[in-house]
Amino acid sequence: MHDAERTAVGPDALVRVVQSLADADGAVMVTDFGIAKAANRSTQTTTGTVRGKLAYMSPEQCRGMAVDRRSDIFAIGTLMHELSTGKTLFEGGSDFDVMKAIVEDPVAPPSAQVAGYPKELDRIVAKALAREPERRYATARELQLDLERFAVEHKLPISSARLAGFMHQQFADRIAGWRERVARDYAARTS
Repeated sequence: MHDAERTAVGPDALVRVVQSLADADGAVMVTDFGIAKAANRSTQTTTGTVRGKLAYMSPEQCRGMAVDRRSDIFAIGTLMHELSTGKTLFEGGSDFDVMKAIVEDPVAPPSAQVAGYPKELDRIVAKALAREPERRYATARELQLDLERFAVEHKLPISSARLAGFMHQQFADRIAGWRERVARDYAARTS
């Protein structure tokens, strides 16, 4: 996703992850994302447009500055923080308030909100959420490798097969219902 100098969807756009799902077979999918056009594109004559979810914008994007793939890392850091704590990270009564929170408000580490939260995972989330892009992970691959190192050190399962097992355990009735509906729909279309 973050090879060379490309961003998630090309040299002039950044993916803003907002919702992700894991299917019954352990595949993780992005289900809702916006696109933030970069203002630093050489052929672009306007300042750029912002589409997507405001609360996942990076500080540099809120300031109208040039953005690159490290803005994606900030969005992933926001998502990681929210998934870890179960709470929205950046909120406000208006768009301006949300942007101001992203740019100025201190970010409490997940360990301040979740008892027993691992300090090493705090460090990973904090690095992804660094306000200055140069202090963030340079690529999603660097972030992934740090997360994998953490998972291995803590003997956490990280395979899609293990995730599939968890999904089947948690949602067995729903999965069976989905499969039955798909089979019925397929039979109805092919008969």
